[in-house]
Amino acid sequence: MKGKGFSILVSALIFALLGSAPVFAADAAATEPYIETTASGVVEADPDIAYLNFQVRTEASSSDLAQQNNARAANKAIDLLVAKGVARNEIYTTYYNSYSYTKTELRPLNKDDLDSLSSFRTAEVPPAEEKTEIIVYVTESTLRATVKDLPKVGTILTDLATIPEVRVNGVNYALQNVVQYKREAIKRAVSEARKTIDYTAEALGVEVAGLRNIRVDFNDYYYGPLYAEKIYGAGDTAAVVPQPQNPEKIKVTANVYIAYTVK
Repeated sequence: MKGKGFSILVSALIFALLGSAPVFAADAAATEPYIETTASGVVEADPDIAYLNFQVRTEASSSDLAQQNNARAANKAIDLLVAKGVARNEIYTTYYNSYSYTKTELRPLNKDDLDSLSSFRTAEVPPAEEKTEIIVYVTESTLRATVKDLPKVGTILTDLATIPEVRVNGVNYALQNVVQYKREAIKRAVSEARKTIDYTAEALGVEVAGLRNIRVDFNDYYYGPLYAEKIYGAGDTAAVVPQPQNPEKIKVTANVYIAYTVK
C-alpha cells in the first residue's frame, strides 16, 4: 500500500514539472530582449490606366420621356468611347435613379389673361405675372469607363463635353499591375529597417539573434490625383477647350514594423 502511494506521488510530481515547463519557456521568450523599428519603402511609377467617371442627367415632362432621353444620351456617350478605343465591356453603369420635383415658374400675364380673371378686375395694381407649379421628371445615370490608351484621355473629355446631358465628374489614374511595385516597396522598407536594427545592435554592443515579429501594410496607391476639371455640357463655352492630361507619378508605399531578438 505504501509503495503504491509513493508511485502515485512521484507521477504527480513529474506531471506537474512537465506541465509547467512550457510556461517557463514562454515566459523566457516574452522577456527575451529585442530591438524594434519601423521603416517605409517608396516606389514611383507612371500611371498606365485611367478610370473616367461621368454622369448623364435628363429632365422631361414625364418619367418615360426622361428615361428615354437618358438612355439615348448614355448610348451616345458609350458609342463615342468605343470609337476612341475603349472596350465596351469596360464601361459600367454604377448608378441609376429616376425621381421628380416641383418647381415654380412665373408666367407674364397679358390683357386677355387679366380680363379672364375676375378677381383681378377690381385690383388697383393688377399682377404682372402668374405663379405656375410644374412637375419635372429627372433620370440620372452614372457610368465608369476604363481607358488604357492614356494619350486619348484629353480628347475623350473634350468630345464628351459636346453632349449636353453629360457631365464628367473626374478622372482617376492608376497602375494595372501593382504587384511588382509592391514587392519592390517591401524590399526597400525591409532593407531600411534591417539597417536600423543592425546599427542599433552595434551601438548597444549586442548581436542580432533572429526575427521576432514583422507587419507590413500599404498606403493607398491605386488612384493618382484628379486632373480633369468638371466639364459641363455644350452650353458651357469653356468645355470646348481641350483638356490637358499630365498625371504625376503614382507612389506605392510599404510600411514595415519589424522586431529582432538580440543576445
